Amino acid sequence: MATSDSFVKFDKVDKSYDGEVLVVQDLNVDIPKGEFLTMLGPSGSGKTTTLMMLAGFETPTGGEIYLDGEAINKIPPYKRGIGMVFQNYALFPHMTVNENLAFPLEVRKLNKSDVEDKVKKALDMVELGAFGNRMPLQLFLQCQIVLQYLMMEKFNRYHHQIFYMKNLKMHLWHSSLGKIIRLKEK
Repeated sequence: MATSDSFVKFDKVDKSYDGEVLVVQDLNVDIPKGEFLTMLGPSGSGKTTTLMMLAGFETPTGGEIYLDGEAINKIPPYKRGIGMVFQNYALFPHMTVNENLAFPLEVRKLNKSDVEDKVKKALDMVELGAFGNRMPLQLFLQCQIVLQYLMMEKFNRYHHQIFYMKNLKMHLWHSSLGKIIRLKEK
C-alpha cells in the first residue's frame, strides 16, 4: 500500500519487453502531491517506459504503481485521470484548433454550450482566442514564418489546454517542453 504522503508511488516496479532484459528495474519512487518531477537520463534508460506505465499504456512486468493511494496496474488508461502530452503531437490535422479542443469534451457528452465556453476560456487563457478557427498546421507554418520560437510556444500552450479542460489528476509531458528550448537556442 502507498504511504499517505505519496500521490504517485512506484513500488519495486520492473518492465521487460522481451522477458529477459529489464528496461526498468526495481523502481522505487514516492512523489508527493504537487511535486514537479523531471526525469533525466540517456536514451534507453527507461524514462518514456516509466511515463507510459504510469499513464497505463504499458503494463509493469513486476511491482505495483499507486496513484493517490490506489493501485492502478489493472486500471485502464482512460479511467486513471491522467493526461499525457506525447513527444509528437496528437492533433487531428483535419480539425480546427477549436474542434481539437472540443473533441474530448464532446466524447464525454458535455452539452454544446459548456463545450464552447470551456474552449473559449482555455484559448483566451493562453492568448490564443484569435487562432480558434485555424488548422493546427497553420499554427505550425506560422512558426516557420513569423517569430518561430514565440509561435511554437503558443502551439505548445494550445496543446496543453486540452488537459486544463479535462480536470485530470495529473498531467504527464513527454519532451514537449524541450522543443521550445531547442527552438530558442537556434
